Amino acid sequence: SPFHSVPELDAAYRQRLLTSLQPGGVLSADRLVEQIIALEQRLLDDVTFWEASTNDVRPERRNQIVNGYASIRTFVEGRTAYLQSVLAP
Repeated sequence: SPFHSVPELDAAYRQRLLTSLQPGGVLSADRLVEQIIALEQRLLDDVTFWEASTNDVRPERRNQIVNGYASIRTFVEGRTAYLQSVLAP
């Protein structure tokens, strides 16, 4: 709150955040979704390994991962679009 009460600091923060949200930026939806997909794939690979090792196949495990990460991607894309609309001059 004190940080944002200084107009120059608030403006610089908002501009930096907006820049970070643009395509290719460190907080851009495409970049975050790419990282989310990599994490999802790592978990799915672990499930595949577990199933092969234990001979215990439970599709609900895989569905939980897929559905959970789909929700995360939806949130990130929606939140990024919202922030861009709020921060745009």
